[in-house]
Amino acid sequence: MEDLKMLFSPLKLRHLTVKNRIAVTAHATGMNPTGHPSDQFIAYNAEKAKNGVGLLITMGSASVHPTAPNTDWGGINNWDESIVPDLKKMSEAIKPHDTVLIAQISHKGRRSSRDVTWLPIYAPSDIPEDVHQDMPHVIQPEEIDWLVDAYAQAALRLKKGGFDGAEISAAHGHLIDAFWSPISNTRTDEYGGSLENRMRFGMKVIDAVRDAVGDDFIVGLRMTGDELIEDGLTNEGLQEIAMRVAETDKIDYLNVIGSVGTTEYHQALTVPSMNYPLGVFSGLAGAIRSYLHDAGYDIPVLGSGRIVHPQQAEQVLEEGQADFVGMNRALIADEEMPKKTEEGRMDDIRLCMGANEGCIARIYAGKTMTCVQNPVIGREEELASWAPADKQKNFVIVGGGPAGLETARMAALRGHQVTLMEKDDQLGGQIRLAASTPNRDSYATSVEWLEGQARKLGVDIQTGKEATVDNVLELNPDAVVVATGSEGREPVHLPGGDDPIVVTAREVLEGTADVGDQVLFVDDNHHQEGLSTAEVLAEQGHEVTVISAAWFAGNEVDMTMRPDLYARLDNLGVTIQPLTKVKEIQPDGIALVEHYQSHREWEMGPFDSIVYAAKGVANDELRHQLKEKVAELHYIGDAFAARGLHDAVLEGTRVARQV
Repeated sequence: MEDLKMLFSPLKLRHLTVKNRIAVTAHATGMNPTGHPSDQFIAYNAEKAKNGVGLLITMGSASVHPTAPNTDWGGINNWDESIVPDLKKMSEAIKPHDTVLIAQISHKGRRSSRDVTWLPIYAPSDIPEDVHQDMPHVIQPEEIDWLVDAYAQAALRLKKGGFDGAEISAAHGHLIDAFWSPISNTRTDEYGGSLENRMRFGMKVIDAVRDAVGDDFIVGLRMTGDELIEDGLTNEGLQEIAMRVAETDKIDYLNVIGSVGTTEYHQALTVPSMNYPLGVFSGLAGAIRSYLHDAGYDIPVLGSGRIVHPQQAEQVLEEGQADFVGMNRALIADEEMPKKTEEGRMDDIRLCMGANEGCIARIYAGKTMTCVQNPVIGREEELASWAPADKQKNFVIVGGGPAGLETARMAALRGHQVTLMEKDDQLGGQIRLAASTPNRDSYATSVEWLEGQARKLGVDIQTGKEATVDNVLELNPDAVVVATGSEGREPVHLPGGDDPIVVTAREVLEGTADVGDQVLFVDDNHHQEGLSTAEVLAEQGHEVTVISAAWFAGNEVDMTMRPDLYARLDNLGVTIQPLTKVKEIQPDGIALVEHYQSHREWEMGPFDSIVYAAKGVANDELRHQLKEKVAELHYIGDAFAARGLHDAVLEGTRVARQV
């Protein structure tokens, strides 16, 4: 804690003092199917407040008007007074924890979808966005007042609901910054052209919100630090915008991020994944903060973007890049991070690895958010608390992948005596292979944390020891959990699939495959294992052609990872051909393929090697052997059915809580 003095120092925002500099930034969760804060959503936020967050900014992109419905599944719609009772319920759950509570308000402008409420989309100009492609209605001057008032009334409802403040969104290409930016505003009237004109709408919103809520209410502004797109607003231009906002003396803090959600690539960049360095946007926030300070304005600046560890956060503060640190995904990976830090338990913090699989990727897929490595998220009512076991049992776990490790951790935490057996010399299972692919090394931190926690809790970990019925029973277990993972799936269904030139993607990653120069990569995996293995081969100098029966290869890779992955593959010369299904491997490396929709056939090749990627095959043989010999037997994770990391840790924690 001596090294984290700034992070845990208080800072005043208007009339309130925030107890530390750790902030949650507003984000979508998909937890609110009625458009109002649900019990699930309230529990999710309350858990962060309980664990010591100083500034809790919630309700990402909460809509202020039906002309901009929240297109994210389960988003908040702050349209009318009916939301106030639910706002009160939420504030009553948060405020006892001494956390300053703020909610974001926004009109998405051209980033909305008309077919949610069947009202037209409103925007400064009739320029459709690449991602949300509806043609917008051009906002007329006589329509400005009711749009401005929608923001003011939404902020006032937050005050009625017991919140401490409202954050106006002028980021991601929403309505206010759509007026600001020359890529979305080509108007020639008083709301277009000069910077003063382009800022006119946003300034009206700021004035109206402050007038509505009065002086005893925090008002913040979320803005982009650089749109990072050709012809867009640069950091220098946004410094000027920030100063004009600060001059109003009506905004209490600026929340600075990077990029604009105009294209798939830039939308992904707004939520930077493991493809980007830690603190990727801190410099943008720092430049705006320095510019304001040099001009005599000391308005606090919140910086965010892959700030994942308390010591990193302290460095951001010490270097003057921000006054608050947005640690949103870090707090999704470990909602107890502030508490653990204050207690000096830094080694117990589970770090966000930037996978994006459980959080923003699920939102973009129209699902409820969770965390790929933290099963508590979204299940706070079920999993946030746990009780010691009524009776200590002798627990034997077979398999040291994420499912087995989470079971061991949680069972030991509850007081059981735990032995874990792993046939390999290293723990981690398939996660270690995933972490060996380009830009995914941080994936290994998920199992490294689990291993560290299990060892700290006294789990007897036996590596290099393959479990058998005999050596499991020798331990006199009260309960056995089989978490033996999965094996690579061979293309046995495919005529010619047993040809020596055919190898699996797992064999490639394990380094046991002999791969020739010309490679046909058959992607039946559709997730990261497929295209990441193709990238490994291309980096090694192989000439790679990827075929997939899906509409596009890697269709299960999330939207925030796919643009960068595709760009790297293209730069490596990888050819990707969708809607193509392999039917037969013929002699001399020829592949007979067909168009997946029309069934037109043709030949491809010759190839030196054919690499096959598919979902794994459950390794459940030991479970069948133990079935009649153990009183309490469970099998979980890939041993139950080959899936992903989140399934493994979720099933691991649930079974450990049952015994």
